[in-house]
Amino acid sequence: NKLPQLLQAGRAPAVCVVQKCVERPLLLFGGRKFDLRQWVLLRSVRPLRGFIFSEGYVQICEQPYDDGELDSKARHLPVARAAMAMRNSTFNMASSGPMVASQTEFEAQLKWATGSSTILRDELMPQVLHIVRSTLRAVEGKLRPRPEN
Repeated sequence: NKLPQLLQAGRAPAVCVVQKCVERPLLLFGGRKFDLRQWVLLRSVRPLRGFIFSEGYVQICEQPYDDGELDSKARHLPVARAAMAMRNSTFNMASSGPMVASQTEFEAQLKWATGSSTILRDELMPQVLHIVRSTLRAVEGKLRPRPEN
């Protein structure tokens, strides 16, 4: 609700990302929001070829989700913890809990939440692959090959 006021007052950042908040997010790791990270290696630009690493990882919010505190980055943005650590020399990530989880830990959490031991393989990874392909295709014309050595 603050975006129109920020834009009108001229205090909005020059570059920003605006997205709809997921109204009922899947909460894991003790009621926390999280995001998936997946490595992709481009082998060539023309033709577009690449590899997706077999295991990604999960970034986890510092604090449990609370939809009443929408201004709290620690409850809504997993990357806020890393940014806090970089800006604040007294921030102790070890005392504030794990910041990332492995794919194995993520699968265990998914099984606990959904009862399915194959949801990552059967449902989520096909969506991740589709997003990676769509993203690469969307920027394909902007990619420039590096000169060979």
